[in-house]
Amino acid sequence: MSKFNAVFTVLVAVVLAVGLLGTQSARSYQTTTDSKPIRWEYISEPVDANSVQSKINEWAGQQWEFVAMVETDRSVETTDKPRIIVDKFQVTARRAVKQ
Repeated sequence: MSKFNAVFTVLVAVVLAVGLLGTQSARSYQTTTDSKPIRWEYISEPVDANSVQSKINEWAGQQWEFVAMVETDRSVETTDKPRIIVDKFQVTARRAVKQ
């Protein structure tokens, strides 16, 4: 092996080692400043379609973070063109548990 290939191989190995050791693991969890995993509590409620925004704003004021919304009740309006109207959603939020 030439001197150039040996130096190049060592350089690539060093760059890879620094890159791998200098980054967090892909399996790491979101943590607080003291490196403990964050624990979450969840809330989920059925909400009328017209009240979704006010419910999310209410929860945000209580430090809840919006997570998901799924339709739970819908109807079909059959006038000129049939259309689906969503009447209720199941809204879910989370917030960090104070430890």
